[in-house]
Amino acid sequence: NRLLQLNLTQRQIDCLALLCLRCDSRVISSKLNIKYNTFRTHVERTLPLIGLSSSKDVFDWALSSNVLEILINIALEIICKKCD
Repeated sequence: NRLLQLNLTQRQIDCLALLCLRCDSRVISSKLNIKYNTFRTHVERTLPLIGLSSSKDVFDWALSSNVLEILINIALEIICKKCD
């Protein structure tokens, strides 16, 4: 969160991380064990904070902001927790 220099919740960061893997929205909500509408709310509140209007732009934003590797690592941790 400090690296992003934004005041995002952990859940918002988790959503961004899984979006970087280009996961389907319903898959993401399932992986995070939250309702689809809750996921959408997290994304809708997060996108303006990072200057985006579409979740399809999250990967490019993360790449240009030099946080792609961190977000991918977070996403992989989330996915691997479900594998245990």
